Amino acid sequence: MITTIMRGELDDAHIPLINSEEEYVKQRYFAVARTIAPDLLRITRNEAAEIIGLSRRQLQRIVKRFREEGIEGLRKKSTRPNTSPKRIPEDVEKRIVEVRKATGFGPEIIAIIVNKVLEIEGRKSAILHATMCLPGMFKLKEIAE
Repeated sequence: MITTIMRGELDDAHIPLINSEEEYVKQRYFAVARTIAPDLLRITRNEAAEIIGLSRRQLQRIVKRFREEGIEGLRKKSTRPNTSPKRIPEDVEKRIVEVRKATGFGPEIIAIIVNKVLEIEGRKSAILHATMCLPGMFKLKEIAE
């Protein structure tokens, strides 16, 4: 039986939840549990990090997340940003496609046209070029056909 330690961080209720988790979550739980366990069972964070193949700093982050979020904090988190500040809005992207199809112009000229038509400032041709190179976008050869 696991005793409750530090405001319910380790609890018997965790056992069925951990059993349904992926293997890496089980290993993280074992390592975290051993670092915050009573003295007889406790291991150092360096030893725990070595067990799961992470750095001590990474383990410290996992322990912190476990304390704040519980078992959810042991899972890997996405580092993908919630927003893409440089992403071109859909309406602007549609204009780029329209101008490209109608004229066959490159990113520099399209940047000038789109900026003037939509009355926006400073759309860089490199950003427009990246938009025109997205999967599913057309190439100049396709316009000629």
